[in-house]
Amino acid sequence: MAKLYLIEETGKTLPQPVANHTRLAFPFEKFNALQSRFALEGLHTKDCNVICTWKTGTGKTVCAYLVCEAAMRRNKKIVYACPLKSLAEEKVRELRKLFPARNVEVFTGDYTDIEARRERALRADIAVVTTELLDSVSRTRLVSDVLLKNCMAIISDEAHIIATDRGPSLEGALVRISTANPAVRHVLLSATVPNGKELGSWIMALNGKDTYVLTSSWTPVSLKWHIVEVKPRKPRKEWRREAINRASLLVRMLLSSEPESRILLFVWTKGEGRLICERLAKEGFRCAFHNAELELDDRLSLEEGFDDGSIQVLVSTTTLAWGRNTNARHVILFGEKRGLEDVDGWDILQAGGRAGRPGRVDKGDVWFIVADAEHAASLIKEPPEITSRLVETSPLAFQLLGEIPIKGEITADKLFRWYKKTFAFRCIRDEDPLDLLIDALDLLERCGCAVTDSRGVVRLTNVGVVARRFYVKPEEIHCLCRVLMKIKEIPDSEEACDLLSILFTAHSASQTKSLYLTIEERAELESTYVEEWRKKHRGLILGDVHAYVAYSVKSWHFFNSQNPPQPVPFKAREFVYDMERISEVCICLAREVFSLPEDTIKAMKKTSVILRYGAPYEAGELLEIRGIGTKRAVELLKLGIRTKKQLIDSVKGKMRDRVLKVVPLSVLKPLLEEEEPIVESAFSF
Repeated sequence: MAKLYLIEETGKTLPQPVANHTRLAFPFEKFNALQSRFALEGLHTKDCNVICTWKTGTGKTVCAYLVCEAAMRRNKKIVYACPLKSLAEEKVRELRKLFPARNVEVFTGDYTDIEARRERALRADIAVVTTELLDSVSRTRLVSDVLLKNCMAIISDEAHIIATDRGPSLEGALVRISTANPAVRHVLLSATVPNGKELGSWIMALNGKDTYVLTSSWTPVSLKWHIVEVKPRKPRKEWRREAINRASLLVRMLLSSEPESRILLFVWTKGEGRLICERLAKEGFRCAFHNAELELDDRLSLEEGFDDGSIQVLVSTTTLAWGRNTNARHVILFGEKRGLEDVDGWDILQAGGRAGRPGRVDKGDVWFIVADAEHAASLIKEPPEITSRLVETSPLAFQLLGEIPIKGEITADKLFRWYKKTFAFRCIRDEDPLDLLIDALDLLERCGCAVTDSRGVVRLTNVGVVARRFYVKPEEIHCLCRVLMKIKEIPDSEEACDLLSILFTAHSASQTKSLYLTIEERAELESTYVEEWRKKHRGLILGDVHAYVAYSVKSWHFFNSQNPPQPVPFKAREFVYDMERISEVCICLAREVFSLPEDTIKAMKKTSVILRYGAPYEAGELLEIRGIGTKRAVELLKLGIRTKKQLIDSVKGKMRDRVLKVVPLSVLKPLLEEEEPIVESAFSF
């Protein structure tokens, strides 16, 4: 019979020499009190689950690495799940240094190439994955069987994301994995889990193993919070202007008193980050902007510059907020809202926890610039209890999509038995869980993803098969299908291509009431939107496409005028990163569900490339050439070159020198060799 153990450490355990417990090359000689307690209890080698809820900066990750070492000694696999791609990339670098003789593979964002992913999973000793990717592969037995075969433990970093909108991915994956392989241990790490006992009881029930919940109020670093209230609150632009002034003044004050200290300034939107960075640069501070749009090497370069002091102030989105270590003495948090929405308390606590790190900076101060001091104080007073988002219809429907087999059927009773295994089932208070399940199945049916017959047997439709294959939410694929239905009615492929631009950007419309229109306004737009779109579409950059489509999409029947309107369930910031997957989904639907003509599908591919690169419409064919990005495509357009044939002819003709100044020979050679073999010396400089 499995037992739940609660271990509270006061910080008085004698620090243990690292060499007595591990061969890993940590950059310190002794574990701290909490790590020492973990090692003395032997929790890295026991066949048990561990919920580690120590505060930020106490070294939870070191304990996870001890679990990895124990697995490697037994020739077992480890799956290390992270909530963010940037955090996964950092873990890969650290793990490769600690385990140079082992194969550490990273899996982020690849939903389609199953065979290649399977091969990498087969050879991985340690697989570092994002939580969404873990959820995705757990739905595909071809990959999950290989990943879980010989796997000793799943390590879930920043496990409190279960309570956020990304939580269902982790929760669903853990249930699915425990069902497929109950022998796998679970190790959950988080600094913000006040109800660790409740979470531990759920994990223990998943695989029937003894479960240890580690708690402590001790921390090796002193951290102080300061709330800086800035008024007026409305309008938002006016508040932002005043808040930027206050942030600049605060930076000047802190660096005047401590010239050698470093400041990490967190923003919740890229727009605010750029504004603040420009302001600080104008005032003479050495600053930079760290965000997910940068390449990995560029982000690493900024982090190194911040650590060595060449960058005084590093402005960052949440790419540095979760589990990242820096030399920040001070952290400034800019506001408590992301657009019109409140920032999650977990994001705020995680970002603030970057101030002061053991072995780097012995104390930290967090300066929280807000419009409402009372509200801000409630956010940082204590983290809210971890609950599940699978008590909501939409997230539950998406997880059910992963439980219905692609080929075959499942009964509603079996789906309910699956639901009873989730953490959500323990969080339900005043509702009937069966009603929640029925509502989720109803949503799947309304979105065209599944059908339930009178016997309670559930099957996927062709649309549902595509949604499951590409890891697409039911509401999202429903929106895409609505537009594809409209495209099917249009015989002209060029016009269909224009409509496809709306298809690809439909989910970028923000979730605000400003999207709601009266029936009369919608009718007026529907009579003119195609013509207006065609006029505006040519030559627009990606940002302009977003702005126009956010308006144009109102004219589509995504909202039922007979019922209270519902917002399109997608956000603009997700668009660019998701473009390739959405393109694949649309093309798959066009072929397998709607049987659209090949000319239209070809136009779809071209349009997806244009929008992904944010390039002028005329550059579509050029962008299909490997190595020609937006900048080079635009320069070629200036030379009057719009097609592959024109590019080849220009290189062979009088414009050769001008073209080679824009496009290097290494990019042109494969293109020219498609026409005819070429001699190297013929195109040398």
